[in-house]
Amino acid sequence: MTTAGRESELWIVGKSPDRREFPRLDLSKDYNRTIILRIESADKLKNIKSFANNIGLEGLCFETRHDFGEKEVISLRLFFFGDRVPTIKIRAKILWKKTVLPVNYYGVSFVSLKEEDKGNLSNYIESKIARG
Repeated sequence: MTTAGRESELWIVGKSPDRREFPRLDLSKDYNRTIILRIESADKLKNIKSFANNIGLEGLCFETRHDFGEKEVISLRLFFFGDRVPTIKIRAKILWKKTVLPVNYYGVSFVSLKEEDKGNLSNYIESKIARG
């Protein structure tokens, strides 16, 4: 997180310091900032459950012990634990993987997101950032 004075140094209009157009909301596994994922992949026989570590309007990061292929397209169902946000279904593409045994961390970019879902996600992120 940046201070108000440093924010103008780091942020270029439309670009964040980590090359993202929109800021990410860090999530936790408590009642206030939790998004549970159900991940579907053509290569997996069953759905995988995980927690999102952070989320933005264009993508998210999650962790799991399962392996996914680089550039693989997956289906995500997002459940906003403790919030009145409807479940969101998204198709996403894996952009990167980082392994810290025994866990794999994945960064994904949203491939398809309905406008209504994008609005709900934007409202969720903005409300959580505003609360700090």
